[in-house]
Amino acid sequence: YYVTLCLSIVLSFYISVSMHYILYLVKKEDEMKEVINTLKQFKRKKLNVYIGKGNFEELEVGFTDKLSDRDKMDMRKKFKKVKLEPPESYMELLEFSNGINFFEYADCQIYNYDRALENTEKDYLKQGLLHFATFREDSFFLNCKKGHDGIYASMEGISDLIFLNTNLKGFIEFNLMSSFNYYWTWGREDSGSYYLKS
Repeated sequence: YYVTLCLSIVLSFYISVSMHYILYLVKKEDEMKEVINTLKQFKRKKLNVYIGKGNFEELEVGFTDKLSDRDKMDMRKKFKKVKLEPPESYMELLEFSNGINFFEYADCQIYNYDRALENTEKDYLKQGLLHFATFREDSFFLNCKKGHDGIYASMEGISDLIFLNTNLKGFIEFNLMSSFNYYWTWGREDSGSYYLKS
């Protein structure tokens, strides 16, 4: 009786953990679908956003082609070659659009995977970091160590890295909500040097 009871408890626990993990994966996948749908809406509506000092600018969102199956294999092979394991959220975004430009002159952009790899210095690659985006003058790095997905900022690409305490979904959403207005500097003592530039 006790053996049966113990087995039943263990089995129930295993099923519960498995279900929670499946729900977690589904939620993560749904999160990126939400972000992609939001980006599509911004592209369609072409909103005017406040960029500081009384100025507004049309937020153009530019997508590239979706990756073919061959491109997907090439992308994964190139990341594996430099020992990076980007989070699935990033891979899903690139599969939808291999690079995204914001504003008329691509003042803010998420690089395609080839450019991201080319732009990442070897020292950062060794740390598992990928220089995946540039917004205004600042550079952004994605933690591509297995099981991680944090974002780091480097002011004007030369300052020490600052952890933004967010993942890719949050990073994109925060930028859309703040009209790309240097939200990553808010609360910093030197934020006046960056905030509301035009």
